[in-house]
Amino acid sequence: MSATWVRICCALMLFVFPASMVASDAVGILQTAGAVTIDGRPALPQSAVFPGDNIRTGDSARAVVTTRGMMISLAPNSSLRIDTGKLGLDSGAVVVSGGNVAVSVNGTRIATSGESSSKFLVQRVNDDLKVVALKGDLTIGDGPQPTTVPATKGVDIPPQAGTNGGSTAARMSWMSNSDLGILIVVAAGIVAGVTLGIVNSQNAKSSSPSIP
Repeated sequence: MSATWVRICCALMLFVFPASMVASDAVGILQTAGAVTIDGRPALPQSAVFPGDNIRTGDSARAVVTTRGMMISLAPNSSLRIDTGKLGLDSGAVVVSGGNVAVSVNGTRIATSGESSSKFLVQRVNDDLKVVALKGDLTIGDGPQPTTVPATKGVDIPPQAGTNGGSTAARMSWMSNSDLGILIVVAAGIVAGVTLGIVNSQNAKSSSPSIP
């Protein structure tokens, strides 16, 4: 069976079976609005996501990936490789929300404080990552001395800063208030745009005349 048919079948199964019964190798479910691709192929409005998949959004596109305990909202013009416990942000920005989230982004471990509605932004600029704790504190790095980023604060992280013990704190820098303000607005726009775009897409689909 081709990968395309596997995705279609897994998406359809969501309407019939609980998430625990969906294909065990799927890492999440993708919902889209606009021009979104998976590994270069046009994505369905709703489909399964598998380890190593690359999700790319177009100019006005929106996408959200729901995994166990975590939701990832993609901004337009973003490229995200997704795996179990790992994300590769090649371009653009994402907003990650959930409870006890612990995920490696481009080699740097980012974990939430455990609040049920924690939320943070990750934006790639050149090779650096900009990370903003939108709601709840973050812990960045997996060495003996990880860095705590309080809510509404943010940091700039150079490439691979979190992969050598406790070097994250030594190499990253704190963001200015002006930069923080801009990125908080960007994050709000991503979340609102994803929600509105997907709802409108679903409404348009449900209102379309059925094909005999």
